[in-house]
Amino acid sequence: MIMKLLGTLAVLAMLSAPSAHAAPDLRPMTSGELTAFTKAMPKGGELHNHVSGAIFPETFLKWAVEDGLCVDVAALAFRPPCTPAGDLKTAASVLANDTQRSALYDSLTTREPGFQGRSGHDQFFSAFGRFGLAGDKRPGDELAEVLDGLARQNTFYLEA
Repeated sequence: MIMKLLGTLAVLAMLSAPSAHAAPDLRPMTSGELTAFTKAMPKGGELHNHVSGAIFPETFLKWAVEDGLCVDVAALAFRPPCTPAGDLKTAASVLANDTQRSALYDSLTTREPGFQGRSGHDQFFSAFGRFGLAGDKRPGDELAEVLDGLARQNTFYLEA
């Protein structure tokens, strides 16, 4: 009987003791401390990823410059190397032009809702056809870029 009572008391003591896994008290943290705290946490995994869709437009434009591609500034899409004329500009000249560069970035992302009258859905899915050429010959660079970004976000699993 005494052993049973002692066993029960031991279990109750363990249940009421603070756990090493107890949630930290985040209330006294500043905004910066909260940001640092959440950035340091593992993010789990990325379960559905299209590698080309995870590349930032700035990277695509940088690669387009390196590869000598052009940009159709009317369609806001990458084109094969060209002799600039009319709406076709070198990627390097678009990079140097704030207005054209910003419009291209808007065209390749969903950062600007309603861009060119497109719904978010249409903007998202049509962007793949506009940036594809800039990454088509760079699968290794694309994967390295995505994995680097995931590592910086403390994400440890990717299904692509």
